Amino acid sequence: MRYGAGVILIPPPASRTEPLAQGVTGLAISYLTPQPSGPPAWSSSWTGSLPGSLLAKSLPLLIRIHTDFADGRNWPDLVAAPADFDSEQGKAPPS
Repeated sequence: MRYGAGVILIPPPASRTEPLAQGVTGLAISYLTPQPSGPPAWSSSWTGSLPGSLLAKSLPLLIRIHTDFADGRNWPDLVAAPADFDSEQGKAPPS
């Protein structure tokens, strides 16, 4: 089967399940969000809106993932800044 300018489409490979990490005993996700008064703070929950804000939705400033292992291994926390993506337009807003 061909599509467009000669790109050959083939069926996707069969799905499979593979563990990303063995011996995980805990996973904690926290969100850094702005506060109405004071500096941003980490929270274990995120509502999708800023406290006291007129904005209907907002992304957290950062997302942190912490993993605990049964054997005591320590992985550094994974911290990422979510992208502000306009799903209606399919692109990030201008900076």
